[in-house]
Amino acid sequence: MKNKLLSIFILSVLIGSQNTTVNGNIEYYFMSRLSNSNIVNIPFRLLNLNVYHQRDNLDINGQFALEYRPRLDTDFSFDDNPTDFNLVLRDLYITYYLDNGEFSFGKKRYTWGSADENSPIDNISPYDYYYLLNGTQERKLGVYSASFDFYLKNDWKVAGIVSPLHNTSRFPIDDPEYPLSLPVSPKEGQFLSVNNPYESGIYLQKSLQNFDFTLSHFRAYDRVFNVSGFALYQFGTSGINPQTEIKYSYRLTEANNLGFVALFNDFTVRSDITFFRSFDRNDNDSFLSAPYSIDVQAETDNYNILTADDEECAMTNDDGETVYIDCIYPFKEDAKYMQGIFQIELPLPNNYQVNIQYFQYDIKEYTNLLTEYDLPGNVQLPNIQIDISNADSEDLFLPGMGAPYSILSKKLTFINLEKLLMDNDLKLSLTLVQDLDEGNGHIFAFESEFDFGSGLVGLVGFNKINGDSSLGDLYRFNSMEDFSSFRTQLTYNF
Repeated sequence: MKNKLLSIFILSVLIGSQNTTVNGNIEYYFMSRLSNSNIVNIPFRLLNLNVYHQRDNLDINGQFALEYRPRLDTDFSFDDNPTDFNLVLRDLYITYYLDNGEFSFGKKRYTWGSADENSPIDNISPYDYYYLLNGTQERKLGVYSASFDFYLKNDWKVAGIVSPLHNTSRFPIDDPEYPLSLPVSPKEGQFLSVNNPYESGIYLQKSLQNFDFTLSHFRAYDRVFNVSGFALYQFGTSGINPQTEIKYSYRLTEANNLGFVALFNDFTVRSDITFFRSFDRNDNDSFLSAPYSIDVQAETDNYNILTADDEECAMTNDDGETVYIDCIYPFKEDAKYMQGIFQIELPLPNNYQVNIQYFQYDIKEYTNLLTEYDLPGNVQLPNIQIDISNADSEDLFLPGMGAPYSILSKKLTFINLEKLLMDNDLKLSLTLVQDLDEGNGHIFAFESEFDFGSGLVGLVGFNKINGDSSLGDLYRFNSMEDFSSFRTQLTYNF
């Protein structure tokens, strides 16, 4: 059905129209690990197709992609389907133009913020973490939404966006090929539903001669799920050997943003800073109304709501055995945190260009149920896979919104040096990403890109990721070391 709808749309736009533009690229991509030369089997976009149609005050914009993932040599032993690609609708939206602005609706990728990369403001479009190391637009997912942009007097611009859906990032699931997989893969029944999932944002920009200032607000549920609490239950009446089910959900996050771009004679300065308030809205009623994934329905037994003074989840019987009865335990995370980035772009003589960024992420306030109350000593949560003794620490908090590279470190510096040669047909690029927080982890990358002409572009590059042996497996750079790789890319643009 998806293929038929796509064909109908393309044909209806293209037939007999002089106001339609079609372009895109075909891409060949190969990546192998530096450690053992094995192929890094992650998806890439084999074909990108852009369709632009204009009629009077209306524009139609569409971008489609074929995402390809090479088959393993054992795949046909378990699946005889020869298909090795997915059809992806990245954008499809209509824009209506007015004298001083425009309206858009459909599936669209948005870019907010002043910094080129890793802006904490740029949260409307969630991220595809398979493409984290690619450019900003390449790692974004489209959002079904309605938006507007109005240009006012005295060089003011106001923009807004509303989406009726909760939009989440795409993470690899249990993928041994990619080091940024999520640490857990919850079952569907472990999620608490999101009520009123609409998302909204407002954006205000003032342009001066050499300075742009932006102020914005965005409200949405997190792009990545978090632990929302626990449900403790047991079968029968003995109350011995219960099971604990972790419940997951998405915090509501509100972001207030500031940004600016300053143009000087010899360099450009960009900066974004965002103040987040993120809190879990689930309460006791949310847990009672949620079905359990193991055929246990809420309220079928005697559920006791755990409070700061309630010790009925665990008790000792006459035989000295610990007996548990059914109870629920909302976690109630509430955090205020800040993320900021400062960027300098400096052109140098002889066609050199250097870009430097400094990124910082700080948790200003963090509370959960354990930071407000002491868990009674005889209340235990068996069979859980997190350290509950550390649950009142802000180190447990994982931001579900913000700059994409915040998953690597709380303090990072990015240095990129580019050199153009051969009448700008050859571009050499060196990039260093350095951890300034916990350890000495860093990413070093080199790329050589050559324009052969007639739309054909070739690229050869590699990246080397080093961790810190003094830190454990939870240190992100350590888990990414095996992703050090060599890659070649051949692109034909049409």
